[in-house]
Order: sequence, then structure tokens, then C-alpha cells
Amino acid sequence: MKIIKFILAFFAIAILVFVVVGLFLPQTAQVERSVSINQSTDKVFSIVNDLSRFNEWSPWHEIDPNTQYEFAGAESGVGAKMTWNSQHKHVGTGTQEIIESVTDEKVVIALDFGQQGKPIAEIHTAAQGDATEVTWKLLSDAEGNIIGKYFNLMLDSMVGPMYEKGLAKLKTVAEAE
Repeated sequence: MKIIKFILAFFAIAILVFVVVGLFLPQTAQVERSVSINQSTDKVFSIVNDLSRFNEWSPWHEIDPNTQYEFAGAESGVGAKMTWNSQHKHVGTGTQEIIESVTDEKVVIALDFGQQGKPIAEIHTAAQGDATEVTWKLLSDAEGNIIGKYFNLMLDSMVGPMYEKGLAKLKTVAEAE
């Protein structure tokens, strides 16, 4: 009987520590990666502002080539929307919609991963001589969810390498045009 009480007390304390620590974790997290592309800003911007071209440089597209995609709304810019559905755990299902587009400067995309969250992605383009500096950001808000706060701690290590891969592919696609 003592062992059962000890085990229950241990789990109660562990849960309490998990919750208390979670209360003090940051609410938000940001992942950011950049690349310099030897192409004009208008050409690079036209690629990132068009969701129908996303799979040309998306690091997730090659993970599951059987993913189903649907496009709706505007052809590019604000209102362009892409929905995907995959059985692969690293692709999953969700939507992304361009909610802000400033020509040759930035594209802001609202992502919806269902219960996994609704972060915002931003792709900034800036001329640097004959090249274009592209910065891809992911902004996540745990919205008071303690598990979301713990997830935010791992976000950079999970998404950062994928953003690097995607930017390398974007560089290849843009420089080939």
C-alpha cells in the first residue's frame, strides 16, 4: 500500500511541476531562416505570392507526393488559399491562406493545422544589389495552452531545418527562371 501511495504522490508532484513550469514558459515562439537568391525581387516575390507554386519549393511536398491539394480564392496574393490532406504524420492536413501581400516586400500567410495550432508565416523579400534576400518566419502563439508552450520550445528545432531546405529549393527554382 505504501508503494501505491508513493507512486501516486510522485505522479501528482510531477503533474504539478509540469503545470507550474508551463505557466512561466513564453507564450510565443518564432522560427526564422534566410537565404540570398541571385534573382530580381519581383521574380522571387511572384513565386512566393502564388500558392499554386508553393509545391515547387515546399520542403513538405516531397515527403508525401500523394498529398491531395485544393486551391481556392484568388490566383495569387490576398485571398489565395491552399488546402492539403495527407496520411503522412509529418505532412498532415491543413490550410494556408494569404492574408497580406505587399508587392516585392512580404507575404503573410495564416496557417491552420486544426488542433495543432494556427500560426502565421511571413515571407519577406528585399533587394540586395542584384540579389534578393528572402526571410521565412513562423510565428506561433500558444494562446494560454500549457502544452502549446512546451511545443513552442521545440518549434525551431522542428521547423527550422525544413525552412532551410525549402529556402534552398526556392533559390534553385527562382535562379532557374
